[in-house]
Amino acid sequence: MSSNSETCKNDSNSWRKRKRTGGIRRKCLREYLKIKNNICTEAETSLAANANYNTDPSTSQPVQEGSVSVSRNFTSTSQILDKNDDLYIEDTDSSSSSSAENVSEFNKNIDFRSNLKDWAVNKNISQAAVKDLLGVINHRFPGILPTDPRTLLQTPRQIMIKNIEGGGEYWHNGLIQPLQNILSTCLNVPNTINLNVNFDGLPIFKSSKKEFWPILCNINEKTDLQPIVVGVYYGSGKPKSLNLYLEDFIIKEGTVLTVAIKIRCFICDSPARAFIKGVSNFNSKHGCLKCTTVGEYSHQTHTVVFPNSRSPKRNNEGFRMKSYGDHHKTDTPLLKLPIDMIEDFPVSDSLHLVDLGVMKRLLVGWRDGNFPKLLTKWRAHDTQKVTHFLLTCKLPSEIHRCVRGLDELLHWKAVEFRSFFYYLSIVILPDVMSKESYEHFLCLFCAITICSCQKYRSLLDLSHELALYFVENFKNFYGNYITSNIHNLVHVTDEVRKFGPLNTFNSYPFENKLHVIKMMLRNGNKPLMQVAKRLSECSERSHLKDGSQTKFPIVTKSRHNKIVEFETFKISQKSQDKYLMTTDGQIIEVKEITDTNIIGYKIENLSDVFQIPIKSSYLNIFKASLSDDNRITVNVNFNKVSYKLVATAHKDEIYFVPLLHTAKE
Repeated sequence: MSSNSETCKNDSNSWRKRKRTGGIRRKCLREYLKIKNNICTEAETSLAANANYNTDPSTSQPVQEGSVSVSRNFTSTSQILDKNDDLYIEDTDSSSSSSAENVSEFNKNIDFRSNLKDWAVNKNISQAAVKDLLGVINHRFPGILPTDPRTLLQTPRQIMIKNIEGGGEYWHNGLIQPLQNILSTCLNVPNTINLNVNFDGLPIFKSSKKEFWPILCNINEKTDLQPIVVGVYYGSGKPKSLNLYLEDFIIKEGTVLTVAIKIRCFICDSPARAFIKGVSNFNSKHGCLKCTTVGEYSHQTHTVVFPNSRSPKRNNEGFRMKSYGDHHKTDTPLLKLPIDMIEDFPVSDSLHLVDLGVMKRLLVGWRDGNFPKLLTKWRAHDTQKVTHFLLTCKLPSEIHRCVRGLDELLHWKAVEFRSFFYYLSIVILPDVMSKESYEHFLCLFCAITICSCQKYRSLLDLSHELALYFVENFKNFYGNYITSNIHNLVHVTDEVRKFGPLNTFNSYPFENKLHVIKMMLRNGNKPLMQVAKRLSECSERSHLKDGSQTKFPIVTKSRHNKIVEFETFKISQKSQDKYLMTTDGQIIEVKEITDTNIIGYKIENLSDVFQIPIKSSYLNIFKASLSDDNRITVNVNFNKVSYKLVATAHKDEIYFVPLLHTAKE
């Protein structure tokens, strides 16, 4: 008996000493409720004659559960848990139903706590705000939540940050554990995991040169998953030592590269690509990563230009043997990995090459006339016409950002240049450009469109010829301004053959993740420590809507009409969402949506938007007259819907362009 009393006394002292720790307090409560439930069940079967437990301390039997010892005497246990403790539970009824209610209430509290944590992490709520909220909730419902937000969010106490030569710091998060966390949320785990790796600089303060250089990667087979943060460097500018920056990535993550886990490619902008490869910068004479062309300095444009578009290609063996002379600057640690040092570093990142690269340069040059040749400069009236057109356009709901006018061109985001290039350029440019310069632009448009959609894969040879023609004739319209971005267009087709459409290896997911990382900063004190703790709180768990869990299409009702949702797009009666292409090549304008099919009008009298360099119909691009009243009503079953169309009205015609990410084979 004395042994039991001594055990209870020790338990009491232990709990009182550790009660200040919220995690220990809730763990003990969880174990206590489990034991209580088991004891009540046992009492019903073996002690039916005595429904209430013996309150005599001399007859109590301790029950061991891990490191917790709980007496069968619940009155004594309640005495052990002082009413001043957050763990105190008043034992008013020892019946089975009461125990079940307690367990149910406890589980609800656990779910509530988990949901509150997810909300705080996903909405990036500051710890000060979470602490105030916890105080309000605990005042109304005492004891169900911790008082410290660090306990709720499971903020790690220690973060391993190492100093890097040159005044920088580095935190390594690792790859294996985040991968396991992410894949545990997926129903269909791929047999082989191909990783896209990204390196990029992220300025974090406007008044300082301090910046982050995160190492990110995502899973090519699970494109909807957010990128994983493998590590983060913090310092003034880019890392001073490439070896120290990549040391943990090479040593710790290089060992996990097996048959099942591979590096697919490294997706970076031009400066970061040159930095991690240890080669000449993109604007140097030996800066092309793909071929051995040698640039020339132009005193007219004060840039290095690449007039030769047909130079021999570089290869992995030559790079590892350092056969390319001035192209090499230093040995990169990436040489230790089983990768191709040429093929696995694509230059065709559409965000930087096309959207923020070529398309932005062309628009600025057309508007401002700052090309060496002024053949393509727009008049003020032309600029106003384009601006008015852009402001009146309505893009599909899948494109979340409208295109602003040319007066805000320097503030455009990459997705605005993308929308203009793919969907609006061929509509408005014929009104403000000469026939020759417009047809030259169409070579670029057709080449990139073919490379952006799996549906046009059979036209890749044509795409290469069109890109080559655009680059080689660029100087005839814009002067000697064949910079690195213009030159790299000739390498796009080869990389699309290897990796697939351009949207499968661009920087958009990584740029979005960089923004998320930057928003994690609360103030300027120890930025890397802040980001490391915020990322640890996230635990890298994905909230992916796995397509295997949902059967498409799904019909939903909005306020005024019905919406049918397919896997990658939705169709409704809204003007920007009501045009689609059927599997038999018919363009349909939606009139009504039922539970099983779409009732709409078939668009007749379709014609090509352009004939040169190829017919636009080869790319499923058409136009029709708005005044055509001969419309035929048709019923289209959901399984006959092929993809969605971007419809743009201009003058007395309407233009139809496939929404590229929805157009599949």
